[in-house]
Amino acid sequence: MRSQQGTQAIIAVFVDDLIILSDSKVELTEIKTTLSTAFKMKDLGEIKHCLGITVERDENKLSIHQKYSVEQILDKFHMLNCNAAATPMDTNVKLCRDDGVSKPVEPKRSQSLIESLLYVATATRPDIAVAVGELSKYNAHPNEAR
Repeated sequence: MRSQQGTQAIIAVFVDDLIILSDSKVELTEIKTTLSTAFKMKDLGEIKHCLGITVERDENKLSIHQKYSVEQILDKFHMLNCNAAATPMDTNVKLCRDDGVSKPVEPKRSQSLIESLLYVATATRPDIAVAVGELSKYNAHPNEAR
């Protein structure tokens, strides 16, 4: 983070990609110019997508979502036509370790789903984090909930 003369700038780095944020267009241009003299770089303009996150902007608001990533997860797990719910987890479902009665679920598939949901919960959907965390407790030996 850089703060000078009443302006602020943040540079986020992921491998060889940079996201530069600033509350001043002059500061933004200065940072880009300084970086381009030291490094070979390409300016891709305003951010639209990064790491599966879509960035949308209107006059006064910046918002992020993972609509396309969530749709890919739903498609991968054959749930595109599932019913949406107002809460991330049914409070009547009781999760338990393998009780010998519940039908086991293939672990790799369950683990892949939990991994996908953890990324979404961490990046843009903190409202599902508790539910995903609860499910992840049973990741070693998953089974169908009763």
